[in-house]
Amino acid sequence: MATRRYTDPVYLQFIWDALEAPTAGRPYTFECIFDFVRTEKDPKCNPGKLRQELANSVRDRCISVNGGQYRKTDWSDLPTKGKHDCSWSFRPCKVLHESSDGYEVICFDGRREREFIPSHSAVDMNFTASELGLRMTASLKKALEEAERYKKNQMLRSSGKE
Repeated sequence: MATRRYTDPVYLQFIWDALEAPTAGRPYTFECIFDFVRTEKDPKCNPGKLRQELANSVRDRCISVNGGQYRKTDWSDLPTKGKHDCSWSFRPCKVLHESSDGYEVICFDGRREREFIPSHSAVDMNFTASELGLRMTASLKKALEEAERYKKNQMLRSSGKE
């Protein structure tokens, strides 16, 4: 039996990105997270939506709050009852460059940003969304289609037919 998750995975990623961003000594309060999400991720984000997603993230134990300050949950501290109790965000990605330090990847989630994933954080996985049993949502379908177009364009470039 899978655990019901209430948090929007896109906003959860925004929240995690905000909690990992340097704040120049500023605590990770609602205002700090809201400023980050508005300026870096979603200019249309409103305070009500973010408050709801923060509450959902706390309820899902993806983040914790203490005295108005938020932080990411240390996954190793979570008690697990079965193999289906932990969830994570699925984003189709392509490895662009591999080094001894990690991987440079491009993720197909609408932003098309290059990201560096340290080796210690990377997991060698190769599977499809259907193999994971994921529901084919509109955003996942769009990301998978974008990944397929990228793959075809790369094949055309490598064969010199562009």
